[in-house]
Amino acid sequence: MADTFLLEIVTPERVFMQDQVEMIIFNTSDGEMGVMPHHADLAAAIVAGPLRIRRHGEWSEVFISNGFIEIFLGAAHMLVQTAEWPDEIDRRRAEDALERAKRRMQHQKSHRDFVRAKASIARALARMRVFDDTHKS
Repeated sequence: MADTFLLEIVTPERVFMQDQVEMIIFNTSDGEMGVMPHHADLAAAIVAGPLRIRRHGEWSEVFISNGFIEIFLGAAHMLVQTAEWPDEIDRRRAEDALERAKRRMQHQKSHRDFVRAKASIARALARMRVFDDTHKS
């Protein structure tokens, strides 16, 4: 069996995942990051996007929103606002959210409105990407 580490993903609503994994790849405020067993301890800000998980020799992908990761004593703990398996993503809802965010972007009145609309666009696009990547025919 390959070397693994504990990955725990927690949202305000549930413990989304708690399992041994071989590797994870996700987006941080500084760019894409990969974690393997025996990674150095760290804390980082997570930005919304796909989380790629390798376990049992297979890759899977989930959507995670903004949050934080702490790697400590050989385990990775993610605290994110939302986490969704591809089959939990409603693509139509993500498309609607994207359109609303684009309209807000066009009519934004402040920098704060701009930042919020930009974040909404990024979340919607990431959800759609995770859905599409998993539902290829």
